[in-house]
Amino acid sequence: MPESLDAPPLLSTAHLRLRKPELKDADPIFAACAANPEVVRFLSWKAHQRVQDTEGFLQRCLEAWSEGTTFAYVIELQDSPDNPIGMIDARPQGPRVAFGYVLARSSRGHGYMTEALSSLVDWSVGLVPK
Repeated sequence: MPESLDAPPLLSTAHLRLRKPELKDADPIFAACAANPEVVRFLSWKAHQRVQDTEGFLQRCLEAWSEGTTFAYVIELQDSPDNPIGMIDARPQGPRVAFGYVLARSSRGHGYMTEALSSLVDWSVGLVPK
């Protein structure tokens, strides 16, 4: 794996924009998915009780980005910027890259996560040593 990873701050697909998170995303991410126990039931963290929990989560995402350990992206529809529908991250781990995601319940069933994941997989192929 390269010594220093340089993830693109923005990835675009046919329907989506994946962008580096900002702290101002706390309210919409909280409302869209982080506070919903049904949406986060298979994640390693429990539903957020307060928007401050989401702010802390986003702060940790930004710190991990700076450290080059995890690259979290906010997922938005191309025609609805600044209205997050979820998040996805890439976690380089030696010769592998692990992915995690959360998607608003209202955005499921449209192929958005497949599209988002395909975009990150395409980027991450260059991270794995041959």
